[in-house]
Amino acid sequence: MHKLPILKSLHLFEAVSEFPSFSKAAERLNMTTGAVSYQMRILEIWFGRRLFVRHSSGVRLTSDGEQLKHSCASVFTMLEKGCYELRRRDAGRSVVVGCSTTFLSHSLLPRIGAFRQLHSDIDFVFETDADLNAYPAY
Repeated sequence: MHKLPILKSLHLFEAVSEFPSFSKAAERLNMTTGAVSYQMRILEIWFGRRLFVRHSSGVRLTSDGEQLKHSCASVFTMLEKGCYELRRRDAGRSVVVGCSTTFLSHSLLPRIGAFRQLHSDIDFVFETDADLNAYPAY
C-alpha cells in the first residue's frame, strides 16, 4: 500500500478546488501560480489520474477531482472538530482568537491590557492567518 499524499497537499487541493483557475487560487492563497500548478500536478501523478480539466479560461474538477474534494471536505471537517474538541476539553479559561495579523496588532493588542487587568485568570491564544476564511465560527 502506498503512503497517502501529505496532508498539506490535500488541504491545498481542497482550497484550490474552490477557484475557477490556478491563478485565482494562487492570488488568494498568497502563492505563485506555478507553485499551485506544480502541487496539483504532483497529486495527479500520485493518484495516476487527472483531477482538473485545464482550459483557456481556467480549470474545473474532473469527476475524480469532485470525489476527492468531497472526501477531503469530510475528513478535514471531522479532523477540525476533533482538534477543536481536544483543545477545548483542557482549555480551562483560555480564549483562542483567530484573526488577521493586522486586526490583532491594530485592534486587539491595544485593548488586551485593560481586559487582563479585570480578568487576569483568562489566557489568550492568538492564531493569525492572512486568509480570513481559515477560522470558522464556533
